[in-house]
Amino acid sequence: MLFLAACGGIDVPNPITAINEAVGLKKVPTSIQVFGVVSSDDPASSSVGSSIILRGGNAADAAAAMAFGMTVTFPSRAGLGGGGVCLVGGGRGGKVQVLDFLPPTSKSKDKRTDRPSALPTMARGIAVLHARYGRLPWGTVVAPARDFARDGIVVTKAFADELAKYATPLFADPASRSVFADRRGRPIEAGNRFRQIELNTVLSTVGGRGAGYLYRGSLAQRLVEASKSAGGALDPVALRDYLPRWRDPVSVQVGDNVLHAPPPPASAGIVAIQMLQLALAGRGKESNTPAGRAHLIAEAAKRSLGDRTKWLGSEFGASAEVQPLLSKSHVTQLMQSFSPRRASSPEKFVDKNRVVSETDANIGFAVIDSDGLSVACSLTMYHPFGTGRTMPDLGVLLAAAPGAKGRNALPLGPVVVTRASDNATRFAFTGSGGSKSATAMANVMIEILLARKELSSAVANARLHFSAERGEVVIEDREDKERLVSLIGLGHKVRRLPSIGLVNAISCPAGLPAPEPACEAAADPRGEGVAVKVNLVKEIR
Repeated sequence: MLFLAACGGIDVPNPITAINEAVGLKKVPTSIQVFGVVSSDDPASSSVGSSIILRGGNAADAAAAMAFGMTVTFPSRAGLGGGGVCLVGGGRGGKVQVLDFLPPTSKSKDKRTDRPSALPTMARGIAVLHARYGRLPWGTVVAPARDFARDGIVVTKAFADELAKYATPLFADPASRSVFADRRGRPIEAGNRFRQIELNTVLSTVGGRGAGYLYRGSLAQRLVEASKSAGGALDPVALRDYLPRWRDPVSVQVGDNVLHAPPPPASAGIVAIQMLQLALAGRGKESNTPAGRAHLIAEAAKRSLGDRTKWLGSEFGASAEVQPLLSKSHVTQLMQSFSPRRASSPEKFVDKNRVVSETDANIGFAVIDSDGLSVACSLTMYHPFGTGRTMPDLGVLLAAAPGAKGRNALPLGPVVVTRASDNATRFAFTGSGGSKSATAMANVMIEILLARKELSSAVANARLHFSAERGEVVIEDREDKERLVSLIGLGHKVRRLPSIGLVNAISCPAGLPAPEPACEAAADPRGEGVAVKVNLVKEIR
Protein backbone atom coordinates (compact mmCIF):
# COMPACT_ATOMS: atom_id res chain seq x y z
CA MET A 1 0.00 0.00 0.00
CA LEU A 2 1.36 3.31 -1.09
CA PHE A 3 0.47 6.57 0.66
CA LEU A 4 1.95 9.82 -0.53
CA ALA A 5 1.20 13.27 0.82
CA ALA A 6 2.24 16.81 -0.13
CA CYS A 7 5.06 16.52 -2.61
CA GLY A 8 7.23 19.50 -3.54
CA GLY A 9 8.52 20.70 -6.87
CA ILE A 10 9.39 23.82 -8.82
CA ASP A 11 7.22 26.80 -7.93
CA VAL A 12 5.57 28.33 -10.99
CA PRO A 13 4.07 31.80 -10.35
CA ASN A 14 0.28 31.75 -10.46
CA PRO A 15 -1.07 34.94 -12.13
CA ILE A 16 -4.27 34.95 -10.04
CA THR A 17 -2.23 34.62 -6.86
CA ALA A 18 0.06 37.45 -7.96
CA ILE A 19 -2.91 39.76 -8.61
CA ASN A 20 -4.46 38.91 -5.24
CA GLU A 21 -1.20 39.72 -3.49
CA ALA A 22 -0.86 43.03 -5.38
CA VAL A 23 -4.32 44.25 -4.31
CA GLY A 24 -3.94 42.94 -0.76
CA LEU A 25 -6.37 40.05 -0.97
CA LYS A 26 -5.76 37.05 1.26
CA LYS A 27 -4.54 33.90 -0.48
CA VAL A 28 -7.03 31.06 -0.29
CA PRO A 29 -5.29 27.67 -0.40
CA THR A 30 -6.87 24.97 -2.50
CA SER A 31 -5.95 21.34 -2.76
CA ILE A 32 -6.01 18.63 -5.35
CA GLN A 33 -6.48 15.04 -4.32
CA VAL A 34 -4.91 12.35 -6.44
CA PHE A 35 -6.51 9.05 -5.53
CA GLY A 36 -6.65 5.63 -7.09
CA VAL A 37 -6.72 1.96 -6.18
CA VAL A 38 -5.13 -0.74 -8.31
CA SER A 39 -5.00 -4.53 -8.08
CA SER A 40 -3.60 -6.98 -10.63
CA ASP A 41 -2.13 -10.45 -11.08
CA ASP A 42 1.22 -8.92 -12.06
CA PRO A 43 3.35 -6.77 -9.71
CA ALA A 44 5.02 -4.72 -12.46
CA SER A 45 1.65 -3.86 -13.97
CA SER A 46 0.31 -2.72 -10.60
CA SER A 47 3.33 -0.46 -10.29
CA VAL A 48 2.62 0.97 -13.74
CA GLY A 49 -1.03 1.60 -12.90
CA SER A 50 -0.23 3.42 -9.67
CA SER A 51 2.44 5.53 -11.39
CA ILE A 52 -0.07 6.63 -14.01
CA ILE A 53 -2.49 7.68 -11.26
CA LEU A 54 0.32 9.65 -9.62
CA ARG A 55 0.95 11.46 -12.89
CA GLY A 56 -2.63 12.71 -12.91
CA GLY A 57 -4.14 9.95 -15.00
CA ASN A 58 -7.51 8.39 -14.30
CA ALA A 59 -8.62 4.76 -14.12
CA ALA A 60 -8.81 4.46 -17.93
CA ASP A 61 -5.26 5.77 -18.34
CA ALA A 62 -4.00 3.37 -15.68
CA ALA A 63 -5.89 0.44 -17.20
CA ALA A 64 -4.50 1.17 -20.67
CA ALA A 65 -0.94 1.30 -19.34
CA MET A 66 -1.44 -1.90 -17.34
CA ALA A 67 -2.88 -3.81 -20.30
CA PHE A 68 0.05 -2.86 -22.52
CA GLY A 69 2.46 -3.56 -19.67
CA MET A 70 1.15 -7.11 -19.31
CA THR A 71 1.91 -7.82 -22.98
CA VAL A 72 5.57 -7.56 -21.93
CA THR A 73 5.54 -8.82 -18.35
CA PHE A 74 3.10 -11.74 -18.76
CA PRO A 75 2.99 -12.51 -22.51
CA SER A 76 1.63 -16.01 -21.99
CA ARG A 77 -1.73 -14.52 -21.05
CA ALA A 78 -1.80 -11.01 -22.51
CA GLY A 79 -0.46 -9.85 -25.82
CA LEU A 80 -0.94 -7.65 -28.85
CA GLY A 81 -2.02 -10.82 -30.63
CA GLY A 82 -4.81 -11.42 -28.10
CA GLY A 83 -7.63 -9.38 -26.59
CA GLY A 84 -10.10 -9.29 -23.74
CA VAL A 85 -13.16 -7.73 -22.15
CA CYS A 86 -13.57 -4.85 -19.67
CA LEU A 87 -16.29 -3.34 -17.52
CA VAL A 88 -16.03 0.45 -17.55
CA GLY A 89 -18.01 3.14 -15.75
CA GLY A 90 -19.57 3.96 -12.40
CA GLY A 91 -19.49 7.19 -10.36
CA ARG A 92 -18.86 10.20 -12.53
CA GLY A 93 -17.86 7.76 -15.26
CA GLY A 94 -21.56 7.19 -15.87
CA LYS A 95 -23.39 4.02 -16.73
CA VAL A 96 -21.33 0.83 -16.51
CA GLN A 97 -20.68 -0.57 -19.97
CA VAL A 98 -18.88 -3.55 -21.45
CA LEU A 99 -15.97 -3.03 -23.79
CA ASP A 100 -15.78 -6.24 -25.80
CA PHE A 101 -12.54 -6.79 -27.70
CA LEU A 102 -12.50 -10.58 -27.50
CA PRO A 103 -10.40 -11.92 -30.38
CA PRO A 104 -12.48 -13.63 -33.10
CA THR A 105 -11.05 -16.42 -35.21
CA SER A 106 -9.09 -15.25 -38.22
CA LYS A 107 -10.93 -16.88 -41.12
CA SER A 108 -8.20 -16.28 -43.67
CA LYS A 109 -6.09 -19.25 -44.77
CA ASP A 110 -2.76 -19.62 -46.48
CA LYS A 111 -0.97 -22.66 -47.86
CA ARG A 112 1.37 -22.41 -44.86
CA THR A 113 -1.45 -22.26 -42.29
CA ASP A 114 -1.08 -25.16 -39.87
CA ARG A 115 -2.16 -23.48 -36.63
CA PRO A 116 -5.27 -21.27 -36.88
CA SER A 117 -5.04 -18.07 -34.90
CA ALA A 118 -7.26 -15.32 -33.59
CA LEU A 119 -7.43 -11.79 -34.95
CA PRO A 120 -5.27 -9.39 -32.86
CA THR A 121 -7.67 -7.07 -31.00
CA MET A 122 -5.79 -5.86 -27.92
CA ALA A 123 -4.35 -2.58 -29.20
CA ARG A 124 -7.54 -1.34 -30.80
CA GLY A 125 -9.63 -2.35 -27.79
CA ILE A 126 -7.42 -0.43 -25.38
CA ALA A 127 -7.30 2.52 -27.80
CA VAL A 128 -11.10 2.72 -27.77
CA LEU A 129 -11.09 2.68 -23.95
CA HIS A 130 -8.51 5.45 -23.82
CA ALA A 131 -10.22 7.55 -26.50
CA ARG A 132 -13.49 7.64 -24.59
CA TYR A 133 -12.26 7.96 -21.01
CA GLY A 134 -8.52 8.70 -20.95
CA ARG A 135 -6.96 11.92 -19.72
CA LEU A 136 -3.24 11.58 -20.42
CA PRO A 137 -1.67 11.53 -23.92
CA TRP A 138 -1.74 8.16 -25.70
CA GLY A 139 2.04 7.93 -25.86
CA THR A 140 2.25 8.32 -22.09
CA VAL A 141 0.18 5.21 -21.39
CA VAL A 142 2.06 3.05 -23.93
CA ALA A 143 5.50 4.24 -22.79
CA PRO A 144 5.89 1.95 -19.72
CA ALA A 145 5.37 -1.18 -21.83
CA ARG A 146 7.75 0.13 -24.48
CA ASP A 147 10.40 0.76 -21.84
CA PHE A 148 9.85 -2.67 -20.27
CA ALA A 149 10.47 -4.32 -23.62
CA ARG A 150 13.58 -2.24 -24.31
CA ASP A 151 15.21 -2.24 -20.87
CA GLY A 152 13.97 -5.62 -19.71
CA ILE A 153 11.86 -6.80 -16.81
CA VAL A 154 12.68 -9.12 -13.93
CA VAL A 155 10.87 -12.39 -14.59
CA THR A 156 8.37 -13.37 -11.89
CA LYS A 157 8.09 -16.91 -10.59
CA ALA A 158 4.53 -17.16 -11.94
CA PHE A 159 5.62 -16.37 -15.50
CA ALA A 160 8.79 -18.48 -15.23
CA ASP A 161 6.75 -21.49 -14.06
CA GLU A 162 4.36 -21.13 -16.96
CA LEU A 163 7.22 -20.72 -19.43
CA ALA A 164 8.91 -23.85 -18.11
CA LYS A 165 5.64 -25.79 -18.36
CA TYR A 166 5.11 -24.94 -22.03
CA ALA A 167 8.74 -24.62 -23.15
CA THR A 168 8.87 -27.82 -25.20
CA PRO A 169 6.04 -26.99 -27.64
CA LEU A 170 6.87 -23.27 -27.53
CA PHE A 171 10.53 -23.77 -28.41
CA ALA A 172 9.60 -25.91 -31.40
CA ASP A 173 8.98 -22.55 -33.07
CA PRO A 174 12.35 -20.88 -33.86
CA ALA A 175 10.96 -17.34 -33.49
CA SER A 176 9.45 -18.13 -30.07
CA ARG A 177 12.64 -19.86 -28.94
CA SER A 178 14.67 -16.78 -29.87
CA VAL A 179 12.43 -14.63 -27.65
CA PHE A 180 11.83 -16.85 -24.63
CA ALA A 181 15.01 -18.96 -24.31
CA ASP A 182 18.16 -17.84 -22.54
CA ARG A 183 21.65 -18.09 -24.06
CA ARG A 184 21.80 -21.77 -23.20
CA GLY A 185 18.53 -22.44 -25.00
CA ARG A 186 16.63 -22.97 -21.74
CA PRO A 187 13.50 -21.23 -20.47
CA ILE A 188 14.30 -17.90 -18.81
CA GLU A 189 14.21 -18.40 -15.05
CA ALA A 190 12.64 -16.28 -12.32
CA GLY A 191 14.77 -13.35 -11.22
CA ASN A 192 16.53 -12.98 -14.57
CA ARG A 193 16.13 -9.97 -16.84
CA PHE A 194 13.99 -10.48 -19.92
CA ARG A 195 14.19 -8.10 -22.89
CA GLN A 196 12.02 -8.07 -26.03
CA ILE A 197 13.68 -5.75 -28.54
CA GLU A 198 11.45 -6.61 -31.51
CA LEU A 199 8.32 -6.02 -29.44
CA ASN A 200 9.83 -2.73 -28.25
CA THR A 201 9.93 -1.54 -31.87
CA VAL A 202 6.26 -2.41 -32.38
CA LEU A 203 5.21 -0.74 -29.12
CA SER A 204 7.24 2.35 -30.00
CA THR A 205 5.35 2.60 -33.29
CA VAL A 206 1.98 2.06 -31.62
CA GLY A 207 2.78 4.66 -28.95
CA GLY A 208 4.08 7.20 -31.43
CA ARG A 209 1.66 6.76 -34.33
CA GLY A 210 -1.40 5.31 -32.63
CA ALA A 211 -2.98 1.88 -32.36
CA GLY A 212 -4.56 2.23 -35.79
CA TYR A 213 -1.15 1.84 -37.38
CA LEU A 214 -1.21 -1.80 -36.27
CA TYR A 215 -4.36 -2.34 -38.33
CA ARG A 216 -3.65 -0.19 -41.37
CA GLY A 217 -0.53 0.74 -43.30
CA SER A 218 2.90 -0.83 -43.49
CA LEU A 219 2.93 -2.27 -39.94
CA ALA A 220 -0.40 -4.00 -40.59
CA GLN A 221 1.02 -5.45 -43.79
CA ARG A 222 4.02 -6.75 -41.85
CA LEU A 223 1.64 -8.41 -39.39
CA VAL A 224 -0.21 -10.13 -42.22
CA GLU A 225 2.98 -11.44 -43.81
CA ALA A 226 4.57 -12.44 -40.51
CA SER A 227 1.43 -14.33 -39.45
CA LYS A 228 1.82 -16.56 -42.52
CA SER A 229 5.42 -17.30 -41.58
CA ALA A 230 4.19 -18.26 -38.09
CA GLY A 231 1.68 -20.77 -39.44
CA GLY A 232 -1.34 -18.54 -39.06
CA ALA A 233 -3.07 -16.26 -41.54
CA LEU A 234 -4.46 -12.79 -40.92
CA ASP A 235 -6.92 -11.31 -43.38
CA PRO A 236 -5.80 -7.72 -44.10
CA VAL A 237 -9.41 -6.58 -44.68
CA ALA A 238 -10.67 -8.16 -41.42
CA LEU A 239 -7.69 -6.65 -39.59
CA ARG A 240 -8.36 -3.20 -41.06
CA ASP A 241 -12.11 -3.27 -40.38
CA TYR A 242 -12.07 -4.77 -36.87
CA LEU A 243 -13.73 -2.57 -34.24
CA PRO A 244 -14.34 -3.33 -30.53
CA ARG A 245 -17.94 -3.18 -29.32
CA TRP A 246 -19.52 -1.24 -26.49
CA ARG A 247 -22.25 -3.47 -25.05
CA ASP A 248 -24.71 -3.33 -22.20
CA PRO A 249 -23.78 -5.47 -19.21
CA VAL A 250 -25.89 -8.12 -17.56
CA SER A 251 -27.01 -6.33 -14.38
CA VAL A 252 -29.03 -7.31 -11.34
CA GLN A 253 -29.96 -5.39 -8.19
CA VAL A 254 -29.30 -7.03 -4.83
CA GLY A 255 -30.41 -4.73 -2.01
CA ASP A 256 -28.90 -1.31 -2.69
CA ASN A 257 -26.16 -2.86 -4.86
CA VAL A 258 -26.31 -3.32 -8.61
CA LEU A 259 -23.95 -6.03 -9.84
CA HIS A 260 -22.71 -5.84 -13.43
CA ALA A 261 -21.02 -8.49 -15.59
CA PRO A 262 -20.24 -8.87 -19.30
CA PRO A 263 -22.68 -10.94 -21.37
CA PRO A 264 -21.58 -14.27 -22.88
CA PRO A 265 -19.35 -15.66 -24.18
CA ALA A 266 -17.45 -14.18 -21.20
CA SER A 267 -19.45 -15.91 -18.48
CA ALA A 268 -17.40 -15.93 -15.25
CA GLY A 269 -19.06 -12.77 -13.93
CA ILE A 270 -22.54 -14.10 -14.65
CA VAL A 271 -21.85 -17.35 -12.79
CA ALA A 272 -20.31 -15.46 -9.85
CA ILE A 273 -23.32 -13.15 -9.53
CA GLN A 274 -25.76 -16.04 -9.75
CA MET A 275 -23.81 -17.93 -7.09
CA LEU A 276 -24.07 -14.91 -4.78
CA GLN A 277 -27.82 -14.73 -5.39
CA LEU A 278 -28.20 -18.45 -4.67
CA ALA A 279 -26.20 -18.12 -1.46
CA LEU A 280 -28.36 -15.20 -0.35
CA ALA A 281 -31.52 -17.17 -1.15
CA GLY A 282 -30.34 -20.20 0.83
CA ARG A 283 -28.79 -18.47 3.81
CA GLY A 284 -30.00 -19.35 7.27
CA LYS A 285 -28.59 -19.70 10.74
CA GLU A 286 -26.42 -22.59 9.54
CA SER A 287 -24.68 -20.36 6.99
CA ASN A 288 -23.39 -18.14 9.81
CA THR A 289 -20.84 -20.84 10.63
CA PRO A 290 -17.80 -21.56 8.42
CA ALA A 291 -18.93 -25.15 7.87
CA GLY A 292 -22.48 -24.13 7.01
CA ARG A 293 -21.26 -21.44 4.62
CA ALA A 294 -18.95 -23.96 2.90
CA HIS A 295 -21.94 -26.23 2.24
CA LEU A 296 -23.96 -23.27 0.97
CA ILE A 297 -21.19 -22.21 -1.43
CA ALA A 298 -20.77 -25.79 -2.69
CA GLU A 299 -24.49 -26.07 -3.39
CA ALA A 300 -24.60 -22.64 -5.05
CA ALA A 301 -21.68 -23.55 -7.32
CA LYS A 302 -23.29 -26.88 -8.20
CA ARG A 303 -26.52 -25.19 -9.26
CA SER A 304 -24.98 -22.24 -11.10
CA LEU A 305 -22.40 -24.23 -13.08
CA GLY A 306 -25.04 -26.86 -13.78
CA ASP A 307 -27.42 -24.16 -14.96
CA ARG A 308 -24.75 -22.89 -17.34
CA THR A 309 -24.49 -26.25 -19.10
CA LYS A 310 -28.12 -25.76 -20.16
CA TRP A 311 -27.79 -22.31 -21.75
CA LEU A 312 -24.32 -22.43 -23.31
CA GLY A 313 -25.43 -24.03 -26.56
CA SER A 314 -22.96 -24.42 -29.43
CA GLU A 315 -21.61 -20.86 -29.37
CA PHE A 316 -20.50 -20.69 -25.72
CA GLY A 317 -23.73 -18.87 -24.92
CA ALA A 318 -23.05 -15.98 -27.33
CA SER A 319 -26.71 -15.87 -28.36
CA ALA A 320 -28.19 -16.90 -24.99
CA GLU A 321 -30.61 -14.65 -23.12
CA VAL A 322 -29.08 -14.73 -19.66
CA GLN A 323 -30.82 -11.84 -17.88
CA PRO A 324 -33.77 -14.07 -16.83
CA LEU A 325 -31.30 -16.49 -15.25
CA LEU A 326 -30.54 -13.84 -12.62
CA SER A 327 -34.19 -13.17 -11.83
CA LYS A 328 -35.53 -13.78 -8.35
CA SER A 329 -37.97 -16.40 -9.61
CA HIS A 330 -35.26 -18.44 -11.36
CA VAL A 331 -32.91 -18.25 -8.38
CA THR A 332 -35.72 -19.31 -6.04
CA GLN A 333 -36.53 -22.24 -8.30
CA LEU A 334 -32.92 -23.42 -8.32
CA MET A 335 -32.74 -23.28 -4.52
CA GLN A 336 -36.06 -25.01 -3.81
CA SER A 337 -34.34 -28.34 -3.19
CA PHE A 338 -31.55 -26.88 -1.04
CA SER A 339 -31.14 -28.43 2.38
CA PRO A 340 -28.64 -27.17 4.97
CA ARG A 341 -28.37 -30.75 6.26
CA ARG A 342 -27.53 -32.77 3.15
CA ALA A 343 -25.83 -32.50 -0.21
CA SER A 344 -28.00 -32.55 -3.33
CA SER A 345 -27.40 -34.94 -6.19
CA PRO A 346 -25.17 -33.39 -8.91
CA GLU A 347 -27.08 -35.27 -11.63
CA LYS A 348 -30.16 -33.22 -10.80
CA PHE A 349 -28.47 -30.02 -11.97
CA VAL A 350 -25.57 -30.94 -14.25
CA ASP A 351 -25.81 -32.38 -17.75
CA LYS A 352 -22.36 -33.96 -18.04
CA ASN A 353 -22.78 -34.37 -21.78
CA ARG A 354 -22.83 -30.59 -22.15
CA VAL A 355 -19.95 -29.66 -19.84
CA VAL A 356 -17.40 -27.48 -21.65
CA SER A 357 -13.74 -27.37 -20.66
CA GLU A 358 -12.07 -24.04 -19.89
CA THR A 359 -8.36 -23.39 -20.31
CA ASP A 360 -6.60 -21.32 -17.67
CA ALA A 361 -5.26 -18.64 -20.00
CA ASN A 362 -6.47 -15.26 -18.77
CA ILE A 363 -5.15 -12.54 -16.49
CA GLY A 364 -7.02 -9.74 -14.74
CA PHE A 365 -6.78 -6.33 -13.12
CA ALA A 366 -9.03 -3.64 -11.68
CA VAL A 367 -8.62 0.12 -11.17
CA ILE A 368 -10.88 2.69 -9.50
CA ASP A 369 -10.14 6.42 -9.32
CA SER A 370 -11.45 9.25 -7.12
CA ASP A 371 -14.35 9.97 -9.50
CA GLY A 372 -15.54 6.41 -9.09
CA LEU A 373 -14.57 5.48 -12.64
CA SER A 374 -13.92 1.76 -12.52
CA VAL A 375 -12.12 -0.33 -15.13
CA ALA A 376 -12.02 -4.09 -14.53
CA CYS A 377 -10.54 -6.24 -17.29
CA SER A 378 -9.87 -9.85 -18.22
CA LEU A 379 -7.25 -10.37 -20.94
CA THR A 380 -6.56 -13.61 -22.79
CA MET A 381 -4.57 -15.44 -25.45
CA TYR A 382 -7.12 -18.35 -25.33
CA HIS A 383 -4.26 -20.70 -24.42
CA PRO A 384 -1.00 -20.06 -22.56
CA PHE A 385 1.29 -18.45 -25.16
CA GLY A 386 -1.58 -18.56 -27.67
CA THR A 387 -0.64 -20.66 -30.70
CA GLY A 388 2.93 -20.87 -29.43
CA ARG A 389 4.06 -19.14 -32.61
CA THR A 390 5.75 -15.75 -32.62
CA MET A 391 5.59 -13.49 -35.67
CA PRO A 392 9.20 -13.13 -36.91
CA ASP A 393 10.84 -9.72 -36.51
CA LEU A 394 7.83 -8.41 -34.57
CA GLY A 395 8.00 -10.39 -31.32
CA VAL A 396 4.19 -10.71 -31.21
CA LEU A 397 2.66 -14.05 -30.26
CA LEU A 398 -0.43 -15.12 -32.21
CA ALA A 399 -3.39 -15.88 -29.98
CA ALA A 400 -5.04 -19.27 -30.39
CA ALA A 401 -8.31 -19.40 -32.32
CA PRO A 402 -11.33 -19.79 -30.04
CA GLY A 403 -13.20 -23.05 -30.42
CA ALA A 404 -12.34 -26.57 -29.35
CA LYS A 405 -10.06 -27.87 -26.57
CA GLY A 406 -11.08 -25.27 -23.99
CA ARG A 407 -10.09 -22.30 -26.15
CA ASN A 408 -12.96 -20.00 -25.26
CA ALA A 409 -13.88 -16.87 -23.33
CA LEU A 410 -15.92 -18.62 -20.63
CA PRO A 411 -13.37 -17.99 -17.80
CA LEU A 412 -13.38 -14.25 -18.55
CA GLY A 413 -15.80 -11.76 -17.02
CA PRO A 414 -15.10 -9.27 -14.23
CA VAL A 415 -17.77 -7.93 -11.86
CA VAL A 416 -18.35 -4.28 -10.91
CA VAL A 417 -20.77 -3.26 -8.16
CA THR A 418 -22.42 0.16 -8.04
CA ARG A 419 -24.91 1.69 -5.61
CA ALA A 420 -28.45 1.62 -6.96
CA SER A 421 -29.40 5.03 -5.60
CA ASP A 422 -26.65 7.12 -7.22
CA ASN A 423 -24.41 4.85 -9.37
CA ALA A 424 -21.47 5.30 -6.96
CA THR A 425 -18.80 2.62 -7.42
CA ARG A 426 -18.45 0.24 -4.48
CA PHE A 427 -16.62 -2.94 -5.56
CA ALA A 428 -14.68 -4.45 -8.44
CA PHE A 429 -13.60 -8.07 -8.88
CA THR A 430 -11.63 -9.99 -11.49
CA GLY A 431 -10.83 -13.69 -11.51
CA SER A 432 -8.59 -16.12 -13.34
CA GLY A 433 -8.01 -19.84 -13.19
CA GLY A 434 -9.98 -21.43 -16.01
CA SER A 435 -13.18 -23.08 -14.79
CA LYS A 436 -12.35 -21.90 -11.26
CA SER A 437 -12.34 -18.21 -12.21
CA ALA A 438 -16.07 -17.74 -11.58
CA THR A 439 -16.22 -19.69 -8.32
CA ALA A 440 -13.09 -17.96 -7.01
CA MET A 441 -14.77 -14.56 -7.47
CA ALA A 442 -18.02 -15.87 -6.01
CA ASN A 443 -16.26 -17.14 -2.87
CA VAL A 444 -14.82 -13.67 -2.25
CA MET A 445 -18.08 -11.87 -3.06
CA ILE A 446 -20.04 -14.12 -0.70
CA GLU A 447 -17.51 -13.58 2.09
CA ILE A 448 -17.74 -9.79 1.67
CA LEU A 449 -21.41 -9.21 0.87
CA LEU A 450 -22.99 -12.07 2.84
CA ALA A 451 -20.56 -12.85 5.68
CA ARG A 452 -19.39 -9.20 6.00
CA LYS A 453 -15.72 -10.20 6.09
CA GLU A 454 -12.89 -7.72 5.67
CA LEU A 455 -11.53 -7.60 2.12
CA SER A 456 -8.08 -9.03 2.88
CA SER A 457 -9.44 -12.04 4.78
CA ALA A 458 -12.17 -12.63 2.18
CA VAL A 459 -9.53 -12.91 -0.55
CA ALA A 460 -7.16 -15.01 1.57
CA ASN A 461 -9.75 -17.43 3.01
CA ALA A 462 -9.91 -21.03 1.74
CA ARG A 463 -12.22 -21.50 -1.26
CA LEU A 464 -14.51 -24.15 -2.65
CA HIS A 465 -15.26 -25.05 -6.25
CA PHE A 466 -17.60 -27.54 -7.88
CA SER A 467 -16.29 -29.63 -10.76
CA ALA A 468 -19.25 -30.10 -13.07
CA GLU A 469 -17.29 -32.61 -15.13
CA ARG A 470 -16.45 -34.87 -12.18
CA GLY A 471 -19.48 -34.11 -10.01
CA GLU A 472 -17.43 -33.31 -6.93
CA VAL A 473 -16.65 -30.46 -4.57
CA VAL A 474 -13.08 -29.19 -4.80
CA ILE A 475 -11.40 -27.64 -1.76
CA GLU A 476 -8.00 -26.08 -1.16
CA ASP A 477 -5.25 -27.80 0.79
CA ARG A 478 -5.40 -24.92 3.27
CA GLU A 479 -9.03 -25.79 4.06
CA ASP A 480 -9.96 -26.07 7.72
CA LYS A 481 -10.33 -29.70 8.82
CA GLU A 482 -13.69 -29.02 10.46
CA ARG A 483 -15.17 -27.74 7.19
CA LEU A 484 -13.73 -30.72 5.30
CA VAL A 485 -15.22 -33.23 7.73
CA SER A 486 -18.53 -31.38 7.67
CA LEU A 487 -18.73 -31.43 3.86
CA ILE A 488 -18.03 -35.16 3.73
CA GLY A 489 -20.55 -35.76 6.50
CA LEU A 490 -23.23 -33.93 4.50
CA GLY A 491 -22.66 -36.28 1.57
CA HIS A 492 -20.34 -34.29 -0.66
CA LYS A 493 -17.72 -36.05 -2.72
CA VAL A 494 -14.59 -33.98 -2.02
CA ARG A 495 -11.21 -33.56 -3.74
CA ARG A 496 -8.25 -31.35 -2.74
CA LEU A 497 -6.25 -28.90 -4.86
CA PRO A 498 -3.38 -26.58 -3.89
CA SER A 499 -5.38 -23.47 -4.86
CA ILE A 500 -8.59 -22.35 -6.54
CA GLY A 501 -8.20 -19.41 -8.90
CA LEU A 502 -6.80 -15.92 -8.42
CA VAL A 503 -8.89 -12.89 -7.50
CA ASN A 504 -8.23 -9.17 -7.57
CA ALA A 505 -10.66 -7.17 -5.49
CA ILE A 506 -11.27 -3.51 -4.67
CA SER A 507 -13.70 -2.45 -1.95
CA CYS A 508 -15.08 1.07 -1.47
CA PRO A 509 -18.09 0.39 0.81
CA ALA A 510 -19.08 4.06 1.16
CA GLY A 511 -18.92 4.49 -2.61
CA LEU A 512 -17.01 6.78 -4.96
CA PRO A 513 -16.90 9.65 -5.64
CA ALA A 514 -16.79 10.87 -2.04
CA PRO A 515 -15.26 13.89 -0.24
CA GLU A 516 -12.87 11.55 1.54
CA PRO A 517 -12.29 8.42 -0.55
CA ALA A 518 -12.07 5.25 1.51
CA CYS A 519 -11.08 2.10 -0.37
CA GLU A 520 -9.06 -1.03 0.12
CA ALA A 521 -7.60 -3.36 -2.48
CA ALA A 522 -6.35 -6.92 -2.30
CA ALA A 523 -4.39 -9.07 -4.70
CA ASP A 524 -4.58 -12.83 -4.24
CA PRO A 525 -1.88 -14.24 -1.92
CA ARG A 526 -2.01 -17.45 -4.01
CA GLY A 527 -0.21 -15.58 -6.77
CA GLU A 528 2.33 -12.80 -7.10
CA GLY A 529 -0.09 -9.97 -7.77
CA VAL A 530 0.07 -6.66 -5.94
CA ALA A 531 -2.56 -4.18 -4.78
CA VAL A 532 -1.66 -0.48 -4.47
CA LYS A 533 -3.53 2.50 -3.07
CA VAL A 534 -2.43 6.00 -4.07
CA ASN A 535 -3.61 8.94 -1.96
CA LEU A 536 -1.87 12.22 -2.67
CA VAL A 537 -3.11 15.53 -1.26
CA LYS A 538 -1.44 18.48 -2.93
CA GLU A 539 -1.94 22.06 -1.81
CA ILE A 540 -1.90 24.88 -4.38
CA ARG A 541 -1.45 28.41 -3.01
